[in-house]
Amino acid sequence: MKYVEGRNYFVCEHCTTFHFTNPDQDGVQVWEQHSRAMCPRCQTPLAAATVEGKSVLHCETCKGLLATNGAFGHIVAVRRDRSGGSTVLPVPFDPQELDQRIACPACQRLMDTHPYGGPGPVVVDTCPECEFIWLDHGELSKIERAPGARW
Repeated sequence: MKYVEGRNYFVCEHCTTFHFTNPDQDGVQVWEQHSRAMCPRCQTPLAAATVEGKSVLHCETCKGLLATNGAFGHIVAVRRDRSGGSTVLPVPFDPQELDQRIACPACQRLMDTHPYGGPGPVVVDTCPECEFIWLDHGELSKIERAPGARW
C-alpha cells in the first residue's frame, strides 16, 4: 500500500484498492505494513504511518515516532496552529533523560540526545546524519501544547 500525500488514504499499487484509516488519539494513522527499521526503544518493527499528512514511522508497542526533520516541523506547525497555544506552564523534564542514548533506526549511530529547541520541555533524540527525530510517546503532545513562540 502506498500513502497518497495530502489525501489521507492508501492505495494498493497492484490492485488499486483504497484503504482509509482512522488516526489514534495522537493523530497517528498506521498502515497495515511494517518497515525494515526497528524501534530504538523496544526493538520491534516500526510501522509506516502518517501524522498530519506526513509520512513517519511509528512503534505500535511503545508508541514512539520517527520523523524527518522536515515532516516534524510541518506536524508541529499544523498542530500548534490548530491548538491556538496554551497558557498552562509546562513541567520541566527530568535531567536524567539526557543520559538515555538510542541508536538511529536508519544508520545505527547513536542519536544526539538533547532538550527540544522550541517551546516544550521535552528531551528528543536526533540523527544529524539521517536528519531524523525520535519522539517518545507523549512528547509531540507536550510540544504542541507548550506556550511560547508560534511557528
